[in-house]
Amino acid sequence: MRHTCGLINVEVSGFRVGPPVYSRRFIMASLGGPWPPLFFMLLFICTEVRLNPMTCGPGMNSPGYTYPVGDITLEYGNDLNILCILRDDTYGENASSRMSFRHCNTTMPSDIYNSTAIKLHIAKHALTSSADYSCFIDNRMVCHNIVTVGTKPKPVEDFDCIGQNYENFTCTWTMPQNYVKTNYTLTYKPLLRPQRSTLNCPQIVYKDSKCSCTWSLSTEPQYRHAYEKFIFNLTANNTFGTRSMDTILNHFSRVIPNPPENLTAVAIGPHSVNLSWVIPVHVRDFAGGLNHRISYWINGINSWKTLPSMYSNGKISKATMEKVLVDLPYAHWLYDIRVSMKSGNATEERFWSANSSVHVLTESKLPDRPPRTEIGCFEWLEGRHIMIYWEKIHDYEENGQNFSYHIEVDGFPDIKPKKLSSSYARFENVENRNYTFKIWSKNIKGLSKDYSVIFVPGSRYTLKEPENFVKFDKGSGQYELEWSNTNTDVTNFTIFWCSDLRDRPYQCDGKLNWTIVDRHVNNMSLSFNESNLDSQEKDIFQLAISANGYRTSSGMMWAECTVIPGRGVKLRQAYVKDVGSTTMVVVWKLDCFKKGNLIGFNITYCPTMPFPQSSECITNTTKYTNVRDPRAETGTIRNLKPYTRYKLQVKPILNGSESQFSESMFNSTFEGEPTEPRNLRLWEVTNSSIRIKWQKPEQENGFIRYYNVTIANRTIKVPSDKKQDIYDVTLDNLTASINYTIKVEACTVNCSEATLIAATEVGRPNIIPKPLANWEKSLVMLKWAKPQPIEARIDYYQVWISVNNKEQYFVHGDDIVQNVTEPMYNISICDDSTKNLYVKIRGVNVLGDKALEGPWNERTDFPCFGDNSPQTLIIIACISAAIICSVILGYGAKRIWARILGMRNVPVKLPDGLAAVVENYQEKEKHSDEPLLSKNFPSQNRNPSGESSGCSSGHESVASSIESTGHLSASDSGTEQPRSPSLGETDTRDVALRQRVTKPTGKKSDYVIMPEIQPTWTSKQTPGYSIIGLMPSAKKPEPNPDFMVLSDLTSKPSYVPFAASLPTQSVNNEPITRSPTSGYVPYMPQESVPVKNTDYVMAGTPSKNAIMPTVPFLRKEDNSGYVKAPPLETAKPVLTRFQFPWEPQQAVEPPSSGYVVVGDPKPQNIDLDLQQSSKGYVPHNIKLQATKSLKED
Repeated sequence: MRHTCGLINVEVSGFRVGPPVYSRRFIMASLGGPWPPLFFMLLFICTEVRLNPMTCGPGMNSPGYTYPVGDITLEYGNDLNILCILRDDTYGENASSRMSFRHCNTTMPSDIYNSTAIKLHIAKHALTSSADYSCFIDNRMVCHNIVTVGTKPKPVEDFDCIGQNYENFTCTWTMPQNYVKTNYTLTYKPLLRPQRSTLNCPQIVYKDSKCSCTWSLSTEPQYRHAYEKFIFNLTANNTFGTRSMDTILNHFSRVIPNPPENLTAVAIGPHSVNLSWVIPVHVRDFAGGLNHRISYWINGINSWKTLPSMYSNGKISKATMEKVLVDLPYAHWLYDIRVSMKSGNATEERFWSANSSVHVLTESKLPDRPPRTEIGCFEWLEGRHIMIYWEKIHDYEENGQNFSYHIEVDGFPDIKPKKLSSSYARFENVENRNYTFKIWSKNIKGLSKDYSVIFVPGSRYTLKEPENFVKFDKGSGQYELEWSNTNTDVTNFTIFWCSDLRDRPYQCDGKLNWTIVDRHVNNMSLSFNESNLDSQEKDIFQLAISANGYRTSSGMMWAECTVIPGRGVKLRQAYVKDVGSTTMVVVWKLDCFKKGNLIGFNITYCPTMPFPQSSECITNTTKYTNVRDPRAETGTIRNLKPYTRYKLQVKPILNGSESQFSESMFNSTFEGEPTEPRNLRLWEVTNSSIRIKWQKPEQENGFIRYYNVTIANRTIKVPSDKKQDIYDVTLDNLTASINYTIKVEACTVNCSEATLIAATEVGRPNIIPKPLANWEKSLVMLKWAKPQPIEARIDYYQVWISVNNKEQYFVHGDDIVQNVTEPMYNISICDDSTKNLYVKIRGVNVLGDKALEGPWNERTDFPCFGDNSPQTLIIIACISAAIICSVILGYGAKRIWARILGMRNVPVKLPDGLAAVVENYQEKEKHSDEPLLSKNFPSQNRNPSGESSGCSSGHESVASSIESTGHLSASDSGTEQPRSPSLGETDTRDVALRQRVTKPTGKKSDYVIMPEIQPTWTSKQTPGYSIIGLMPSAKKPEPNPDFMVLSDLTSKPSYVPFAASLPTQSVNNEPITRSPTSGYVPYMPQESVPVKNTDYVMAGTPSKNAIMPTVPFLRKEDNSGYVKAPPLETAKPVLTRFQFPWEPQQAVEPPSSGYVVVGDPKPQNIDLDLQQSSKGYVPHNIKLQATKSLKED
């Protein structure tokens, strides 16, 4: 529809209607009088109308027309009347009965006006922008009209004007809805200057139903920004009338400034920022003044804070504004600061300018506080691991970069966390004892001033955990907890919740929170929704409980699974533990199930679709396995297909309630044994080869790596080809006439096999082995073995025999073939005239009518024997000789065994001095070694009485060794001493240091002869003793980690002090005294003496508080085989720190033989507080029961 000089041209149904043709009467009636000639000419030129009332429109061949002609504009409230008239009587009489009006394909009620006309009447037609009414006769359109119904101009309800930065002023309004076109005019003038002329709108802009008019400094007329108030006149005009309205507006209150310019922010402290900005140029002198608003956004808190506004007077013309923001809540926090301005006269929020924005990070400082903790914020894990938990600090409380937590264990500075997160720490492999953990908040500035404490009692002090702890998820953030408790030491319970993206068994790393309930409470409801959730909390909550007592707790026990009402119980912890080629073991946990309601478990499984990572089961393959034991926590699925991916789920079977399947688990079985190769068959056979073929297995159950073809202990490996289905192999180098078992194996990780028995064709026999002969008078019995291979077919044998170089030829046939296992031939040919027999044999096979003869074997010569053959005599002689030799050997063996038994019973001859001691052992207990030798050591299973005398024969070899651990050992011939106890056993055992020397000669000397050590170096010495001697061998023994050579000790000298010199027969007869010992062998560092053999034996490290006795050093002589003892002294030695009382010893007669025993006096009831140590003193025979002295050994 388009306007043309106020008239409408309409295109309907493919033809054009218009311009309209008005009748003269209608036009005159419309003008209300005679036609003014000028108006008629203008109207005729404008519309190009031919006044023809008999047509619907120019160029249209229609049977009639409508009246009024063309489009009709009707004011709302008036009736609509349209006549439809036929031009002639073409349609006959009463044509009007076949005429009708239609609107939107609906026939409208109409009246018959006459025989060629009808009338449409609609009272008070509704408002409409366009209603099409068409007239038809016999479904042929006669003409149509477009009807518009509107009203007079309506009042404007949203007239408003706003100025922008004192540069322009714009008025806007919305045209009320009207289906008749309405035109607007807008003018204004200053309110206090009514005498001034009215200023028109430069241009009204129409956009849809919106109208606007803008005055600026560049329009004509210009924007009069100096006046405070304006009066505006808005006039609306249309076909039906005119409406005018006046509005008075405060100009200054409606000016919106531009945003502040050059906004900057500088942090001047952890909680303060300096702001500055520039006022835009056009509003610096704004008469109404400006209000300045400052707001800042606390990032992460998601809230705005607005400061009271600042006012600037336009008369001052201040260009820059400044403001210091103090008391900002958080240090090292990013603030979004925004500044806006508004006219000082404006009262509405919408007149604020747009914001200028700047971001600033405040300075850092120490964290204000440590994380919050509570009793029970810990968990003992298997393997001596500890988890401790705390409430994580909010981001806005970190106060600096590199925020973390610092944890120390009170009294154990070396214990560090294995894993440290924002809400928990894990300590591994710690001792089972009490610990106190201190937790600080830490950032780049350092540690918080205060710290939090978590006390973790050892497992022996922890309380028993609550039982039957179950979590019920009711949806929409609603949880219900249940538990039971039988421990009377519990004072209260702590309920913990930790928000995370996943439920247990995943470790929660979100924010931890808690509440405390009374000891008598055994259930609790928790509600989490957006109104009470922290910004750091997620949608899923892990819940835990701890039972608390006086200064102790059970620690946190997490709800491992969740009960969902209406959907049953769902296992949270289920996984596949072990996988085989045909089996899988599924494991689950029953932490939140009441076992009384459990009947068993249902495991469902199915192979998945073949494409990768599919979670869909193959159709109709789902199977079930039931576990009937309600206490079971594992289930085994059997008879699975190897090398297949399975989907598995576990569901508890409960008595009287429903349950859910666990989350789906996916796992693949391992490769297994494939099915046997298919269709193994012979393809071609010769007398030396067999050709076979087979197909790959129907179910490979993995990746077939190769095929093994085995025949006659020979294996051929055939590579596998995934694209190959049939395999072809020729087995050659076979023997003719043999039945072969052929085995074909298909191998993945295991092999399956198929077998086939086939025989090669008949061929010539191989060479026959030489025969054997037996004689019985004149009868010669020949026997021979079958040729290799013995399975080869031989139909018969040919035997060639020659006597005295006269050949006879015999052929034996069928009877030999039947006796293939024992080929033989008997012939009576030997007599007195026959001396020699010559034999050759060959095998023969028959193939059809052809004989296949094998090669003759090498001729064999046999002598002919008669009845009195010397061979019999030879055999008899050999048997007799064998019997005689057996008798001689048996007698000799018997004599040797008797000799061995006699040697085992040889008595041990003891020296004279030792023999007397042994005889009087039961009556006299004065010997210095009796307390040691008679003691039963708990570590020995045998009776050590064999060494009760404490010595051995004078001709034995003596060796010296020192264990690297500080123990001394020795070995005597025929006896073994008890082991030396370790440092940890010194409180219950004696430790003896025994020193043995060989029998001295009668020559007087100041030397003790040291025996030579045999070159055999052994570590099989009895713990607690050592053999002391010299090794004359120039070659140094191989190093032994358990022993040390005396010469190796010179770099770290130590000694065993001599309490007295060792007397010999050549020593004078003055009384001999000994200095008491403390029971320890001290260690004293001293300068190294560069000699071949050290003078002392290292036995340990003394305590730093020990007082060392003054002991003279032994003198080293040129002869490396001797150690010179110091002269005897009777002076009282310096006592050790144990302050043993010193008493002179009784004189002892010099020994008559060459052995000495070193002993200690009995300490007098001294209570020693010995502690285990790796250095210091080595306990040495503390609990001897009698005073020891030198005696004759």
